[in-house]
Amino acid sequence: MADPDPDDAALAAVLEELDAAEARVRKTAFVAAELEEALEEGGASRAELAAALDELAAAAVWVDALRRKREEAEAELGRPGVLRVHARRAGGR
Repeated sequence: MADPDPDDAALAAVLEELDAAEARVRKTAFVAAELEEALEEGGASRAELAAALDELAAAAVWVDALRRKREEAEAELGRPGVLRVHARRAGGR
C-alpha cells in the first residue's frame, strides 16, 4: 500500500478535527440550554450560564476557522482528491 498523499492526510486531519469541534459545539449548546433552564428554576447562576455561552461562542469560532481550513485543503486537492479522502473516511479504499 502506498503512503498517503500529504495533501490527503492534511484534509483528513482537518476533517477529524472539525468533527471533534462540531461535537464540542453540540455539547456546549446542550450545557448552555440546561443551565438556562436551571437558571430559571434557581439551580444555576448567571455566571455559570455566561461562562457556558462564552465557551459556546469560542467553540463556534473554532468550527468556522476549521471550515475555512477544510475549504482551503479541498481546493488544494481538487475534486478527485476530496472524493478519495471522503471515501476513505466512509470506510472505502
